[in-house]
Amino acid sequence: MSNNDVLSEVRAVSYAVRCLAATLKESGHLDAERYVARMQSQIDNIDTYNGVTNKPIFTTTLNRFIDDIDSVKKSDS
Repeated sequence: MSNNDVLSEVRAVSYAVRCLAATLKESGHLDAERYVARMQSQIDNIDTYNGVTNKPIFTTTLNRFIDDIDSVKKSDS
């Protein structure tokens, strides 16, 4: 598998997770505060992850997840 193939696959998974989280939040099945807090904890502890080869990209990606979930409105029903 080429690097482009792997990158495309990772991006697809990223979008799938974003869509799932947004759907769960809209339906009231996601505790967005806890979801965001857990991701923020990962960002805050980035220096402890030896397996992350590009920490700025890792942090930016998690921040995008946080921004995405913050932009989704929870359903009133």
